Amino acid sequence: MALTAKQQRFADEYLIDLNATQAAI
Repeated sequence: MALTAKQQRFADEYLIDLNATQAAI
């Protein structure tokens, strides 16, 4: 599945937030 630049950036931010949340826990 191809992602647009905007979707890719959103996905990157989502993963970063997810990792940050797990790290906080």
